[in-house]
Amino acid sequence: MLEEEANDKRVVHIESGVVQHGALGVNNFFVKTPDVGTFSALMYAMSSLMKNVRLYVSEEGMNINESVSRDDMHLFVKFRASAFEEFQSDGDCVVCFDPNHIYQCIRGHRQRDVMTLSFDKKKPRVLLVRIMRDGESTELECDIRLSGCVRQIYNAPTVEVDYFLAFDTGVFAKIISELYELRKDFTDNWVTIDCSPCSMVFSKLNGYKIPKVRIELKTAENNSDTNTENENKKRRKRSKTDSDAQMVESECTRKIKQKNVTHEYYITDLHLLQKCFAINHGYIMMYIKEEFPLVIEIKVGTLGVLRAVLMYRQSGFDDDN
Repeated sequence: MLEEEANDKRVVHIESGVVQHGALGVNNFFVKTPDVGTFSALMYAMSSLMKNVRLYVSEEGMNINESVSRDDMHLFVKFRASAFEEFQSDGDCVVCFDPNHIYQCIRGHRQRDVMTLSFDKKKPRVLLVRIMRDGESTELECDIRLSGCVRQIYNAPTVEVDYFLAFDTGVFAKIISELYELRKDFTDNWVTIDCSPCSMVFSKLNGYKIPKVRIELKTAENNSDTNTENENKKRRKRSKTDSDAQMVESECTRKIKQKNVTHEYYITDLHLLQKCFAINHGYIMMYIKEEFPLVIEIKVGTLGVLRAVLMYRQSGFDDDN
């Protein structure tokens, strides 16, 4: 990494050393956002999961769409154009870069700094990242070297789910961390998640229950007489302070008749998502359906959402898959 001072701008050139494969970006784009902290956290999380990220840009917004961890996990990030302070795109474009390079560039941001990302098709090997300092005339510019990539997009049909759950991010992260630490004491590295209309239970070793990892659903029928009346209303979830209240809502369709859903998931894959959980300190959403991958949804600040889709254990799976 080289730095130089020029016209009150600190310019950083990041050499990636990547080998080009496939096509480079073909259309110009420019985006601007003050939510630098969230974008920095996203790049930090992505850097622990993959070496290169493909960023898809169109007039509708920006997307990241990647398969990781032996193709047992898929990550989807969606940012609508309207979520940015400024968004310009000449058409569909895809650029590929190492997320750690952007993270290293913007991690020293300040609370009110503003970030821009811009791509010029005349310079197809460079993504320009600029940080405009609040109250200062200086700017930080980073030239992020791009690699070529093969365009690949994953799609999934809309389906009904058995359960739609809102989880405190800190609680869920703590459960996963403790189960991951216990992995050496058990015969396999799989964790069972058993969801019923009244509770969710995390367990290991063929049903041996880990103490205190049982979550009672606040909307369970035996806990409230007003569930039917409020079934179609938004549920207000509060954190430790009233000022940090969030509205929990979703576009998903839930089955009217629910039954127990039990699946096993590779604990290492869940642990890999820990840095993604840190993007949002409020709530994560979970979508559970019988014989369907687990979907975890995390808000990415004011920009959009990240969905992690994790495959459950099937016949023939083992710890070395």
